[in-house]
Amino acid sequence: MLAAFSLMQPDLPSGSSPQHHVHSSPVMDQKAPFAPLRSSQTLLLQSRPATLEVAQGPDNKARRDVPSVKTPVAVSRVNRIIAAKTKLREVESPRRPRIAIVIDDMGFDRDNSARALRLPPEVTLAYLPFAPEAAAQVRRARLKGHPVMLHLPMEAPDHGGKPGVNVLSVASSPEKLRRQLTDILGRFGGYTGVNNHMGSKFTRNRAKMDIVMSELRKRGLFFLDSRTSGGSVGGAAAADAGIPYAVRDVFLDHEADPEKIRAQIAETERIARATGQAIAIGHPRTATMKAIAPWVARLKERGFELVRLDTLLKRDIRKKLAQARTGE
Repeated sequence: MLAAFSLMQPDLPSGSSPQHHVHSSPVMDQKAPFAPLRSSQTLLLQSRPATLEVAQGPDNKARRDVPSVKTPVAVSRVNRIIAAKTKLREVESPRRPRIAIVIDDMGFDRDNSARALRLPPEVTLAYLPFAPEAAAQVRRARLKGHPVMLHLPMEAPDHGGKPGVNVLSVASSPEKLRRQLTDILGRFGGYTGVNNHMGSKFTRNRAKMDIVMSELRKRGLFFLDSRTSGGSVGGAAAADAGIPYAVRDVFLDHEADPEKIRAQIAETERIARATGQAIAIGHPRTATMKAIAPWVARLKERGFELVRLDTLLKRDIRKKLAQARTGE
């Protein structure tokens, strides 16, 4: 409990010392001497009224602590100085261009999938749902700290009439698509988003993509448009569904040639410098792993920040507000 006393001194009897004279109080009636004020406290008292605080211990006896002086003006000045220095540091240290890397097609090439686990934990790994022991592989990736996505198979235009087993097809009815999605999205857990595997044909079909987005929205998942087709409506469908999304900027290894991979790495850096960020997708291939590992190790010294994909997601706030108003 603290008892506050004015520093204004009354007329003292002759021979009394101002330092040892304290008004009697119902809270405290001790005659414990006060230590003299330090010179810094005296200066503050001259420019600003202050209060003297005497702390009491559990036995109700005054502690012989040095009196504290409350100085709101001084505290305010310190806060302004700290704020100014913080703002100066922000001006002097602008945010570095950010790069997010996704390795998809994970799971079938076990050796190179294992090499991908040795990349920094900011690298996102997208696993194919029908890969051998997919759930166990995903658990190992998460233990290494990697964010995980599900790599969702979609129909390509050049499948020769055989899009593949459990590939989402534009010929499927809405009911069949929803059944497929329930099966595929339940193959393993621990992932936070989805990106399309192939899908140059499927991702151009807005009605079918709307079905996919409605299922992702139910599960709280984000969508990365791999943009295997320039006509993809994935980003627009995700935005209209009100789910977080992103769009790929660069394929690092569309051609598995070391020189061409390095050229795509340079393109990723160019886009990041020009726009402030870039999203690059690679695959678990030997040439890709050999090129990516030393690159990501030097990103910071090259002036970039390696970030998780989910830090670069777009969110359509207007759509979410509309959904909140309608109660959807």
